[in-house]
Amino acid sequence: MPVNNQLERKELKTVDLFMDFTVGASGAPTLKATNSIGIKSITRNSTGNYTIVLADRYVRCLNVCETLVSTAPAAPVMSVTSIANVNGSVTPLAPSLTVQFQTPTGTATDPASGEEILIAIQLSRSVGA
Repeated sequence: MPVNNQLERKELKTVDLFMDFTVGASGAPTLKATNSIGIKSITRNSTGNYTIVLADRYVRCLNVCETLVSTAPAAPVMSVTSIANVNGSVTPLAPSLTVQFQTPTGTATDPASGEEILIAIQLSRSVGA
């Protein structure tokens, strides 16, 4: 029953994926596979822009957040710029997220060489009720 006239929504079969990667020279990412179950790969597309490919299909992406393991990260802001093929079994293509790292003023920037980045992705395997 709704509380205080708010719409109530239940997400069934949610999945939390966690990934861990480091950044090398020229922004090249290295996925720490043992700490990134459910993540197939990460690829640098351009300055600060990366595509994360998931290992399984999902109905919807609920949340994405990052933690930069650095006292002074070079690119402290991350945003999700696109979500592709996160629509269950409709498409045979691998689901993916594209993220953009940038400075607080909005300039696309690679994380610094040696920085470690943790990303949590919450997904749903079913339609909420």
